[in-house]
Amino acid sequence: MRLFLFALLCLPLIEIAVLIMVGSNIGVMATIGLVIFTGLLGSYLLRSQGITALSKLRNQMESGRAPDKQLADAAMIVVAGVFLIIPGFLSDLIGILLFVPVVRKWIVKTLARKVRIVRPASRNGETVVDLGINEYHRTDNDAGRPDRSNTSPWQLPSDT
Repeated sequence: MRLFLFALLCLPLIEIAVLIMVGSNIGVMATIGLVIFTGLLGSYLLRSQGITALSKLRNQMESGRAPDKQLADAAMIVVAGVFLIIPGFLSDLIGILLFVPVVRKWIVKTLARKVRIVRPASRNGETVVDLGINEYHRTDNDAGRPDRSNTSPWQLPSDT
């Protein structure tokens, strides 16, 4: 995490240095033109690729499957677009790399090894709800055995 913060703080300084070096080699106007072009390209790619990624995400959710890969893909496309919109050539390089599907897949695979997904506990296919002591109270209906005619899944356990 510290390395990430350090890189985030150093990115503007590196961007300025690279802009100065490129500007001294190809000229100020050409450098400004390239920065504007990559910003417009980032906006276009973010819009077109983002819409495609969101449609894949929606299709996964409508079919009842977990959209984990599509969600990660859409998030990286947004990050790629933001990197392309940020003025500078290093951020543009990172943005272009994030638009490449193979690079995104590698990043997802690398991050997936470090992420642990926790799902809610279930019993008989039903999700278990854990209530605190102040979140549950008995009513007159609870005095004896639970009313079996009640179809609610929120019943006291039977004593049989």
